[in-house]
Amino acid sequence: MTTFFHSRRIKYLQFFFLLLLLMPLFLINLRNSHDWGGDFAQYIHQAINITEGRPQWDNGYIFNPDNPYLAPQSYPVGFPVLLSPVYYLFGNSIFAFSCCLTFLLICCLIVMFLFFRKFFSYIISLLAVLVLAYNPWILMFKGEIISDIPFTLFFSLSVLLYAGYDSRKADIPREILLGLVIGLTMLIKGIGVVLLIGIMADILVKRFLDNKGEKRIIREAFSFIVIVLVTSVFLYVIVDKVLLPAKEDTYKFFSTLFDYRSLGNTILVTSDYYVQVIEDFFHPDNGKWNVFPSITKAFALSFFILGLFIKCMKRPGYPEYIILLYLLVILSFPNTTQGFRYLVPIAPLILFYIITGIRSVRLPVMIKPGYIALFIGLIMLVQYKSGVLGIISSQNNTLVGPQEPEAVSVFGFIKKNTPENSKIVFIKPTVLALYTGRKSFTNHPSQSLAAAENQYETIGFDYLLSTTDFGNNALDEYIKKNSDKLSLVFENGKFKLYKKQGER
Repeated sequence: MTTFFHSRRIKYLQFFFLLLLLMPLFLINLRNSHDWGGDFAQYIHQAINITEGRPQWDNGYIFNPDNPYLAPQSYPVGFPVLLSPVYYLFGNSIFAFSCCLTFLLICCLIVMFLFFRKFFSYIISLLAVLVLAYNPWILMFKGEIISDIPFTLFFSLSVLLYAGYDSRKADIPREILLGLVIGLTMLIKGIGVVLLIGIMADILVKRFLDNKGEKRIIREAFSFIVIVLVTSVFLYVIVDKVLLPAKEDTYKFFSTLFDYRSLGNTILVTSDYYVQVIEDFFHPDNGKWNVFPSITKAFALSFFILGLFIKCMKRPGYPEYIILLYLLVILSFPNTTQGFRYLVPIAPLILFYIITGIRSVRLPVMIKPGYIALFIGLIMLVQYKSGVLGIISSQNNTLVGPQEPEAVSVFGFIKKNTPENSKIVFIKPTVLALYTGRKSFTNHPSQSLAAAENQYETIGFDYLLSTTDFGNNALDEYIKKNSDKLSLVFENGKFKLYKKQGER
């Protein structure tokens, strides 16, 4: 009995030490301003709609079918649901939302630690969490009010709940909990459906093949799948289709963005891109000592591939099915502008396979693989110093975005001096809609003048807003070509607002 309580006390102390090391995240990159982004504004607007009982798509953003990659008419409702209590309590406060994202990141890191402890020692698990938590890219990214961190939290929690769980032993409460977590994950991002597919693949291999079709095993495995599937789909349908429906089905919209005719070429391009992205993530700027990041980035990619290969060769399990399915989806998606963002949900698994790869190494000298992992982890943390200090020194600066004085000024003018139902062309339509309450749309910046002109006339507009923060050649050319039909009604150091003559 004494040994039992002693063991529990040790675990509590270890967990407390983990929390102590994660608390500084609340002191790093919490801001009162946001960059121009775009997604953040729509998520906040949808959270406002939830608190005020309005439809999700009533956000002022006018969807341009000729510029579909910008954003759908409304995003999946899961993240706005999480933001709505914050908005209800604190209003449209970037600082409050940033605190919320930091809290969710810490929760995600705790889940990641619990998952790692199933396979690795306390020290290695702790270092792996810190390597992810204090990576300068993550510290900058947590200041973005977007859905990737909460999605990663519930994605990782699903993996943790299923890891090591024997579906042959009925545990209905846990099965229902797993289904609810997966359902919430799907409500945050549609790609969460890979969790369901991964479970079915894992059970089909482990239960059906291993047990040669034994009826009892098949029945219990089938029962497990049904409970998880029904619970997750039921939650998704009730929230997304009944309580808080979107203008257009999430899966239908995003499926239109894939180019199935050139899928092979897309995968080749994105594969090369994400290899570079992973290397860059483990290559923090380290000034004159940049030779060390060059080594660690090579180690990271090599050991990730090695660790995943080893797991798959032994026979893939749930984490392997999930990461392979997830990678297949993002590699098939023709987008190479998001950096590490799309890899954030599987970042814990990437680290898991890196450690697995390192531990598989057998050196001729008597050095345990765990010590190698420990050494590399410490080297990574030391390299973060320059990046972390840079973030801390600049975190009180106002970012180039809607909180800058020039942006506040033009948005204030629009709110006071334009009709409420005005349509305004602006390169960041979701942001303008959030901060002015006016409707907004944009052409794609790389489009020709003729194509943009056709969109302007088709959708219709009352005002045009240009900014020096972003280039939009088609808009600039349109303004120059139609100067006799436009009136300059507002101008400051960054913005020019033009009114269409003859309009209100």
